[in-house]
Amino acid sequence: MLGKLPQRSGQALKRVRNDACPDSTGTLPSHASFFRNWKNIFGLPEVEGIDALSDQRINEIYSEVRDAFCAIAKRKKESLPDSTINGLVRDLLMDDVNGNFPAQLSQGTAMYNEHPIQIIFRKGRAY
Repeated sequence: MLGKLPQRSGQALKRVRNDACPDSTGTLPSHASFFRNWKNIFGLPEVEGIDALSDQRINEIYSEVRDAFCAIAKRKKESLPDSTINGLVRDLLMDDVNGNFPAQLSQGTAMYNEHPIQIIFRKGRAY
């Protein structure tokens, strides 16, 4: 059994200002250019192989990941910042390039159902 993680400055209790899970639903803007232009510290694309994905597919993955994780967050009465969703999407885009997206999304949501997001998403990467 995992021990309870300490809360940092009441973060878990407050709504995050840049919450990726708004109460209302609507049409999401295109996120494809954000992920295509995201560079790592070496100036290389943050998502290796992103050129193999269409803009439509990038937006579909963003919506699917956001909706899945936000539904769990809402049930747990938690907030997920944009940066967490973007990091999860980034890692799952790489999984889609490699043909592992459905399995990895299923595994990630199952883990988030059972554990805090900090267990899954550490130092900007999903584990």
